[in-house]
Amino acid sequence: MLTPTRQWFRARHGIGLTEPPRSQAFCNYTLLQHDVFVVEDAIVDGRFRDNPLVTGEPHIRFYAGVPVHDADGHRLGGLCVIDRVARAFDARQRRQLSVLGEAVSEKIRLRLVDRRAKWMGATL
Repeated sequence: MLTPTRQWFRARHGIGLTEPPRSQAFCNYTLLQHDVFVVEDAIVDGRFRDNPLVTGEPHIRFYAGVPVHDADGHRLGGLCVIDRVARAFDARQRRQLSVLGEAVSEKIRLRLVDRRAKWMGATL
């Protein structure tokens, strides 16, 4: 998820990074997309080659992300895959990440519906 000043990893595996500055977040680009955003080799991508997350720890080379949104369609952040190795990302993998991103977005929508229902039940 993103705040105005930082990126916050809600869940992570294999990376020690927890809250990099928003100015360094690959996710900023993901939020501008309607579908999957891929950087197959960050070290040769002009947008990222000087990024401290590429030139230093965690030495990101590959990134693929999809926007996660709430029930009103507001983009909250992204679901992403990061690697220290450059790699290709084919159409099947893009579809899989897109499906996972939609599942996360749906979970957020369902959680909001559940909270509203509980709140309405408490006020009756």
